[in-house]
Amino acid sequence: MGGRGSNGSSSSRRYRSQGQSETRHLISPFSNFPFPSLFLVAAAFIVVEVVVVVVVVVVVVVVKVVVVVVVVVVVVVIVVAVVVVVVVVIVVAVVVVVVVVVVMATTTVMMMMMMMMIYFAGEQGGGGREEEEEEEEEEEEEEEEEEEEEEEDEEEERLKSIL
Repeated sequence: MGGRGSNGSSSSRRYRSQGQSETRHLISPFSNFPFPSLFLVAAAFIVVEVVVVVVVVVVVVVVKVVVVVVVVVVVVVIVVAVVVVVVVVIVVAVVVVVVVVVVMATTTVMMMMMMMMIYFAGEQGGGGREEEEEEEEEEEEEEEEEEEEEEEDEEEERLKSIL
């Protein structure tokens, strides 16, 4: 094949090398860069950084939400406890006031009824009763005086026996 040689002509070699370089450029635009794997490493680092930032942001947001929920629950529990204590104190105070008023009212009514009974008993001939009561009191006083005299006599006898 006249003038080509074993490798072919120089023009065909040039064409082949240009075709290969065009093909290389079509395959990877970074083929002339000395370390193409560094782009993959950089991309991986960027992806990892983005994932880490997203995870950190999500964790911070979740922690803030949890803290807010816990604070709200604690505040609600404290408010409910205070309300319960206040209601219990008010109920106890009302019960005490009602009991005191009822006791005072019943004692007052009983005293009034007793006074009315005494008054009506006096009007219906209770004068004899008063005299009987006075006599009974006088008798009791006389008995007490007699007992005192007897005790004094016994003490005198003891003193005499000692002397």
